[in-house]
Amino acid sequence: MNHTQMRLIDALVATKVNDWSNLTKTGKVSATNWYKTTGELTYNMRKYQPSKDPEQAIEAAQNVGAYTVQFVPGANYQITMDPYAKISTGFIATGEGETFALALCQAMLASFELMIEDYYAADDLLEKDVVPQDGDIYPMCNGCSRPLKSKVSQIRGYGPVCYEKIMADKEDDDELDLVDILNEDHRVSGGFMDELEELKC
Repeated sequence: MNHTQMRLIDALVATKVNDWSNLTKTGKVSATNWYKTTGELTYNMRKYQPSKDPEQAIEAAQNVGAYTVQFVPGANYQITMDPYAKISTGFIATGEGETFALALCQAMLASFELMIEDYYAADDLLEKDVVPQDGDIYPMCNGCSRPLKSKVSQIRGYGPVCYEKIMADKEDDDELDLVDILNEDHRVSGGFMDELEELKC
């Protein structure tokens, strides 16, 4: 299995087996952490790898059902899982993998009747920021055409570096305009100051 498939398996175990999401207590979307439905932080996404870490796989399997392991030297691990009634009734799931952790993850996903082929990428399982209907967002930077990641940048239309450059340029333009204005004679004849000058004479 390649890295993308392993990451997808990890995300499926987190979202479908553990019922976690990337929503915080305040309802904000996290791009780096998994949270319980209560909003309590559980794991950093990069560190949660039940497809590689047997302890994390066993922890997740405790919520799914009882399992038996078979291993023949030179072959893959084969795991048979009997899911709890709340998950599935009368259905025995099996999983196979090069490692115990991977085989256990495959068996857990089979218990939920989930196939990794039905999903494109792990990112598809994450909650995304919702933009207000009246607001415009820009997925790409208007300055450098790179993808914008943060909601603030998407609303501005510029990433932090391009936005800083634009603001600096704008300040420079404002300063030039102010200097030009001060150098020009904008005196209006017939105004209040002219009347004072006439009275003074």
